[in-house]
Order: sequence, then C-alpha cells, then structure tokens
Amino acid sequence: MTRVLRTLAALAVMGALGGYCLHAATAAQAGSSEQLVSAAPANTSAWLTPKKIANFMERLEEKDKDPAAEMRDLLQSNPNAFECRLREIERKWFRHDLRDMIFGAVGGLGLFLYGMGLMSDGLKKVAGQKLKKLLGSLTRNRIIAILVGAGVTALVQSSSATTVMTIGFVNAGLLTLKQALCVILGANVGTTFTAWVVSFFGMFKISIYILPIVGLGFLLSVGGRTARARNLGQIMLGFGILFLGIDFMEEGFKPMRDYSDVQAALIWVGTHRILAVVAGAVITMLVQSSSASIAMIQTLAFAGAFGDNWHQVLGASIPLLLGTNIGTTITAQLAALRTSRNAKRTAWGHTVFNAIGVIYMLPFVWVGIYAYVVEWSVRVLTPLELSRTTIMMHIAVAHTVFNLVNTVVFLPMINALEALLLKILPVTKQESARQPVTLEAHLLDTPPIALEQSEREMVRMARAARRAVEAAVDGLINDDRKKLNSVRELEEFTDEFQLEITSYLTA
Repeated sequence: MTRVLRTLAALAVMGALGGYCLHAATAAQAGSSEQLVSAAPANTSAWLTPKKIANFMERLEEKDKDPAAEMRDLLQSNPNAFECRLREIERKWFRHDLRDMIFGAVGGLGLFLYGMGLMSDGLKKVAGQKLKKLLGSLTRNRIIAILVGAGVTALVQSSSATTVMTIGFVNAGLLTLKQALCVILGANVGTTFTAWVVSFFGMFKISIYILPIVGLGFLLSVGGRTARARNLGQIMLGFGILFLGIDFMEEGFKPMRDYSDVQAALIWVGTHRILAVVAGAVITMLVQSSSASIAMIQTLAFAGAFGDNWHQVLGASIPLLLGTNIGTTITAQLAALRTSRNAKRTAWGHTVFNAIGVIYMLPFVWVGIYAYVVEWSVRVLTPLELSRTTIMMHIAVAHTVFNLVNTVVFLPMINALEALLLKILPVTKQESARQPVTLEAHLLDTPPIALEQSEREMVRMARAARRAVEAAVDGLINDDRKKLNSVRELEEFTDEFQLEITSYLTA
C-alpha cells in the first residue's frame, strides 16, 4: 500500500509539472501572439524558423489538407498573421497532446514498475537458493563482495532490493559492516544493467516482439508443468511488460518534440545542474526506483523531449541521472529505521557513497568533461555517433561511468569509511552488552538463511539463560541485590527471544 501511495505521489508530481508546462507554454504563446499583432517581420522570423514551419505544415497535412492549404497561402501573403494562427492552433494541439503525454507517462511508468517487479520476483525464485552460497563467498575479499553485489542486483533488477537485503543480513549478523559496504558498491554498479537493457530499445526496434513475449510468458507462468517453467514464464512476462511500459512512455513523450517551449523548459532544468540533481532525487525518492527514473530520462531523450541537439540532450540528462543516485538511498534509510545500529550504519554508508560521488562529479559536469568522457567511451565501444538512435546508450554509459568511478574511488577507503560511520553512530553500552533480536522478515524468502539466523538467535537465548542462572546463584549466595535485579532483566530478555523466534519460525 505504501508503495502504491509513493507511486501515486510521483505521478501527481509529474502531473503538476505537466500542468506547469501547459500553463507556461500557453502563456508564452498567448503573450507572443499579442506582441506579434504589431510586431515587425524581423521579430516574427526569429521564432518562425523554416524547421518550425516545416514541422507544423507536415503535422497539419496529416490532420486536414484543407486548413493546410489555407495556412500555406497565409504564410505567403501575411507572415505575421500566419504566426498568430500557428500559435493558436498549437495551443489547441498542446492541450490535447498534454493529456496523451500524462496518460502515456503514468501508464507506461506503472507498466514498467510492474514488469520489473514481476521479473525480479521470478529471478529470485529461480536463483534464491544460491544466495547463501554467494554470501558465503563474501568472507574472501572486497572484490568478490563487489562482484556479488553487482551480480545479485543485475539478477533481481533492483539496487534497492539488494541494499535492503544487505541491511537485513547485517541486522541478522550474517554480514559485517565492511562486507556490506562492499556489496552496496557492487549493487550501485549492478543497477546500471537495467539502463543497458533499456538502451537496446533505442538501438533495435524490439517493440514488435513485445506482445509475443508477453503472451508466451503468460502461458508458461500459468500452464507450466514445473515450478522452474512457471518461474521462467514469469520472468518473460515481466520482461515483456517492462518493455511495453517503455513503449507507452516513448509514445506518450513523442509529441513533446513538436513544442519548442516545452523543450526549452526541460533543457533549462537540465542546464541548471543543482536544480536537475534535486529534481532527479525527488522523483526517485517518490517512485522508489532509480531504474525507473533513469528509464524515464532515457525515454524522454529518445522521444525528442529535450530537442534534437544531441550534445545538449546528453548534457541536460546527466545531472538528472546523478540526482537519481541520491534519491535511491531513501529506500535503504527507510529499511533501516527499526534495525540495529550496524544496519543503520550500512544505510548511511550507501547515502555517503552516492552523495559524495555526486558532489565531486558535478564540477566535471559543469566543464563538460563528463559528457566528453561518455561520448569517447561510446566511440570506443561502437562506431556509432551521438544521435537519436544511440542517446539511450549514451545515458546508460553516463550512469555506468558514475558508478564505476565511484566504486574505484571508495574501494581503497572502505576502512576509513567504516571508521567514519562508527563515529557518526558510535557503539553504545547497550549495543555491546545486549543486542536486540534480529530476525529479518526479508530473509524468509530464502529459508536456509532464515534458519541459520534463527539458530544464531537460539544460541544467544541459551547464553542469556545461562547468564541468568549464574547471576541468580551468585546473587543468592552473596546476597547481591544488583545481581538479583539483573536476573529479572535477563529473564525478560529470554522471554522476548522465545516469542520472537517462535513467531518467526511459524510465520
């Protein structure tokens, strides 16, 4: 329910932004029309470019040939009157197109999130039993921890899911803080996988295969004879719905390329880097998925919403995607609210990684080095130049560059970061003497790990019971009231253990 409310809030923000764009565009057009009644032809030609006229006439021809012929004659006889009429028609078109844009964005985003959730659940069911072995390998070294974090995130299609899972493992005592920080660095790299998958939508026209994939996936998920076949069907169904959502968003955003005022507003946000970072962070906090936010940025760029100056489009997209890396940390903070202090340190580690990364990357964005490195990287990978076909790939590369560089920067400083987090959230006397019951509901999806942490808690309960007996005997023999009072606390502690473990094992 909370997820639904957050998604609705994000869609409300998008609707408000759309309404603002409608108001701004309409006001700009109305104001310009009033001025152009008595304006000189020079003022008219500054806005009324040949490209603008060509796009307008082409669209008018598609809608109705008679007004198109009338407008062509008007252009020859009275350019000022032609522009006033053009703006009036565009205002009507924009009101209609805005509805399609909002519906396409809302519906497409919903399908994308639903498809990603289906695919993630299916992948977890197929590979969930292997998580214990993966976690066992984390004790080796940091590089393996990073690779496991990246692999799990690419598998479940969500860095937020991996981060929440990692916080659960730390809270359950299955991972140390240092191991968890390395896993989160890997999760940041792994989350770029979704952006790469989406980039194929721009490079290859796969939309014609989406419906067959959805149909086949549904048949397998419902009629599969084995659990593995049904899980594979769910993965296919989620994959198809994910790309169906992208297709809806792309179709919804497509009319934006016809409105220079909307393009100018989006480019203005992108060129004001701090504002763009904040916008990307807020949208991601509301949607609770950086993958969905970046897919929206890729789709907006591909649809021409930022214009067709592709160097400018890439420059406007980068600050937005940097903001998504800050916004995604809110999920970890929420997951750590009712956990141990070590789990809270893990969540803060995620926030520190991403926030500091954005701060030191922004100067490179300002001077244009970031965009240059992205374009150079794509030229190394492929012979393709920056264009509408490759803009999604360029954004995926920009996302990957940020997370790879951030991982390389922070990897040697893991010990220092761990020390910093221990200073921010120091170990308390209560924490060292009496840890709370740490049975993580997130781990019930992987029974072997859930049983292992239950065994750990039962061992802790037995130790607490032994301490209670020792304190009771010592207190009675030596008439030590302090020891006798501690027995009551330990007895309440073991009662809490028993209730929590019993409830957890029978859940």
